[in-house]
Amino acid sequence: MNGLFAKLSDSDFVEYVTSFDVCVLSETFTLPSFDFSIYFNDFIILHSPAVKLSRMGRNSGGLVILIRKRLSEFVKSIGTKHENILCSRLSKQLFGCEKDVLFVGLYNHPVGSAFYENKEYSCSLDLLEQFLLSQMESGEDPYFLIGGDFNSRIGDWSFDVLDDVDDDDDDYVYTFERRSQDTVINNFGKNLIQLCYMFDLVPLNGLVCKEFDERFTFYSERGNSTIDYFVSSVDFVTYVCSLSVAQRVESQHMPVLLGAHAIPSHDNQSDFTTHSSDKMKWDSSKAQLYLDYLLSENSRRRIDEATNEINGNIDNALGKFISILLDAGQCMRRVVHFGRRSRCSNQWFDHECRQLKREASRALNRYLRTLRDCDRVVYIQKRSLYQSALKEKKKAYKEQIGRA
Repeated sequence: MNGLFAKLSDSDFVEYVTSFDVCVLSETFTLPSFDFSIYFNDFIILHSPAVKLSRMGRNSGGLVILIRKRLSEFVKSIGTKHENILCSRLSKQLFGCEKDVLFVGLYNHPVGSAFYENKEYSCSLDLLEQFLLSQMESGEDPYFLIGGDFNSRIGDWSFDVLDDVDDDDDDYVYTFERRSQDTVINNFGKNLIQLCYMFDLVPLNGLVCKEFDERFTFYSERGNSTIDYFVSSVDFVTYVCSLSVAQRVESQHMPVLLGAHAIPSHDNQSDFTTHSSDKMKWDSSKAQLYLDYLLSENSRRRIDEATNEINGNIDNALGKFISILLDAGQCMRRVVHFGRRSRCSNQWFDHECRQLKREASRALNRYLRTLRDCDRVVYIQKRSLYQSALKEKKKAYKEQIGRA
């Protein structure tokens, strides 16, 4: 996030975050006293506060996991006792799989960070390893799903799985092939690769067999990289249906969106206001989910059936096509609440902020289309102007409140 507080005054950002069932937000810079419920009162909240690394410096790190309350019957919080590592156990009933899923949120401070001073480790992936081992040593045998800012670059490294084949002296090797715009492997990347070998984990970004997004996740003045990942147990990969990198300008990091097959529950609706409605609105960040549904085996079969009816009964065929498109669009459905006043203050997020954000978004879209260095420079400049405006507006607003 590169700081969460200022972004909460952008109603579009809050609406975007709350459109998902589960979120991991890293580098929030938030203190233990921060009240997330003001903005996310429909969510279970797990929070690892930021820490001050120097007397004069800002807070560093900070991590939060948001899980929609209607999923509470499937969720159990797991203590980690580690900074910037959060965990929640998701019941196997949610996914219809054989084991529970330990969903882990991670923020790994970058190489050389002052965070590691006077500590026995120099990479938070070491703490993650300890935590995963502790879960296994306690007799648990869950699937793992880990998401966050790893600050690790693994290029297009691909994971080889060895399976024993009956009546054969040789082992069968299956490769989870990956592609990535980022071709670099750094030292923290080597740590992540070692972690994957140890726990049979597959990095999902750029996974070829699933046609997952291979684009960069981080854009800065010094260059582009992929350091934000979802990593999954080998046997849980089959339950993951999509992964895409969204285009947002609130941070140097792009959101990484993961879709998983889940069994919906209608038993626990008490957490929502009684005055609500739902609507379907196109969201380009979820276009990959929409496409994945249309390309699924079930959808292809239904499309073939509708196509075969065109000459016989065009009305029936048209109805079937519409039904397929509506089903695919369920990922775009959002619940809209009425009858309560939002407590999200956006008094200082004015027309100028919205205009600068639109300009930064257009510049990002242009760069991702062309991948030209000149367009990248323009995007960085536009994003810098937008973020500078946020800081100035917030500072002026706080000074005004102080004088009142």
